[in-house]
Amino acid sequence: GFFTLAIDPDKFISLAQFTRHVDALVTRIKNSPRASDVDEILIPGERAYRQRQERALSGIPVDGQTCSAIGEILRELGLHEKYPLQ
Repeated sequence: GFFTLAIDPDKFISLAQFTRHVDALVTRIKNSPRASDVDEILIPGERAYRQRQERALSGIPVDGQTCSAIGEILRELGLHEKYPLQ
């Protein structure tokens, strides 16, 4: 089964209050005691957010075989000089 519940916090408290509560909760969670083999506690979506930021700066990793196939298509279309692969 699947269940979704959407609540508008603005019906109960102001957006500023809600934001403060969420920030405090995140701080409390991230400062919780960790197991000895855990470097950091992540909140849902944090890993994906960091990955998106990194890829926006450094690009999306592509394996060699896929990169070669893309390069061949660019050559066939005469676009390899305009869009050189790195």
